[in-house]
Formats: sequence, structure tokens, C-alpha cells
Amino acid sequence: MPLIHRRLSCEIAGLILLAACGPQRQVVEPGTGDSSSTSSSGTAPETSTGEPDYDVSWLVGKYTDSCAPYPQPPFVHGCRTDTSYELEFHADGRMTSTRVFCGMSTTQVEAGVYRPGSATGEALIEPDAGFDYFYVIGQTAQANARKTDDCMIIEVSTVSAATVNTRYFVRGEFQYVPEAEGCSTEVVASAVPECP
Repeated sequence: MPLIHRRLSCEIAGLILLAACGPQRQVVEPGTGDSSSTSSSGTAPETSTGEPDYDVSWLVGKYTDSCAPYPQPPFVHGCRTDTSYELEFHADGRMTSTRVFCGMSTTQVEAGVYRPGSATGEALIEPDAGFDYFYVIGQTAQANARKTDDCMIIEVSTVSAATVNTRYFVRGEFQYVPEAEGCSTEVVASAVPECP
């Protein structure tokens, strides 16, 4: 009986441009493998039916980093900061990042791609093709996003110089209102979506 699993990478054949690709299902005969796959090693999480759980749709949306440091409850509305990062996880498996400094937004050229991680409720984020890194809170080459008990908040971890940095990001759309003096801005929620 053939095994069904999702491909975690897309192949480019000839001159076809890779515009967007998400996880796809593929039928593979036992023992044949797929030597062209670039998916990472590791075991995919399984659902209660025993099939791998590749659903990362919980991550799709826009987020901005929380002001409150761990372990305080994350918050954004009313936060005052000079630099913020917004992450957008697109339904096609791409992640883009926008740096907001002194109230001015700059979408970073470097993009990431995300796919299921090694556990249910986890996604691995890596640089998109042609990039060596992307931005989360500063530059990184790999990050993990995890679900929390609150569907409006995700936990994002990066590794830098063997140190794990964990930040919380809050779902929604936000405005950055400059203070009267200096570079500080107040983060104000402009659209808070419902849970997916």
C-alpha cells in the first residue's frame, strides 16, 4: 500500500519560476524514497489517525513583537519602543519581515520560508531561496515558531552564538504613532483578527 506524505519542498523544472509553493502531497512506494527532496531530516508529527500532521495554517497572518519580556504576559497595544519587527506568514509558505524604526516601516528584502517543525504546533523558518538569512528580531538563519495556548500569540525562537533567544509575537495589524520628541513610538492595534 502506498504511503502518502506531503513534500516539504518544491522542485524547479527547466525555466519554471518558483513563485509560491506550500506543502504538497505525494505518493511514494515503500522503499523507493525521494532522493530529490530537500526536506530536513526528522520525523513529522502524527495526527490521531496515524498520518503525519503537516498543518501549519495556524501560523498564517500578521504579527508584531511583544513589548513584555518573558515570563510576563505578552502585550502590544500601548507599547512604547523605537524598533519593532512585523512578521507576515503567507498562505503559500513564505514569511516576510518589516522593520519599523522611529515609526517608519521598511520591508526587508530577505524573505523566509516556513514548514512544519519536529512537533505538532511548531514551524521551522529558514531563508528563502537565494538568501542566507532573514529578519525576525535582527538577522537570523533559522527560527522556530510555536503555538501557544492563546491563538493570538506565537513564540518565536532564534539561535545566535549558541544562545537561544525567545520572543512573543502578537497577531493583528498595528500602527506606530511617533512620540512628540525622540524616536519612541506607541504601538496601537488597528485591526485585531479572530482566531484562525
